[in-house]
Amino acid sequence: MRLAFTVGEKEQHRVEFAWSQFFGNSRICVDKKIVLRGPSVTLQELSLIGTPLRRYKYLYDVIAKGDFHIQRLRTWEVEVGEVEPHSVCIVKERPVLFAGLRRHKYRVLVDGALIIEQTGY
Repeated sequence: MRLAFTVGEKEQHRVEFAWSQFFGNSRICVDKKIVLRGPSVTLQELSLIGTPLRRYKYLYDVIAKGDFHIQRLRTWEVEVGEVEPHSVCIVKERPVLFAGLRRHKYRVLVDGALIIEQTGY
């Protein structure tokens, strides 16, 4: 998924957001410079069950409690601008079932105001 938008009135900046659904890598660029690069979500989730003790606890949580450790919301926050600073927050919401096959919802908030709401891969 790729989103691009302009932030600011007097001091304008071009913000670009990219997120790969395959590995879960994310990147935010401001004026074509990378300001935030998120780690792979797939690697983070695999590291949660990397040791035998963690695997046992994870399987116990899934079987006994029904807790699958699914994170539905991911957020990215950056500050944009020096003279005219703005807070940019990007929120990704994944569906509950079959998330890898369904579209995710993306919201972009600038200074707490919703400017973009888009659905896609």
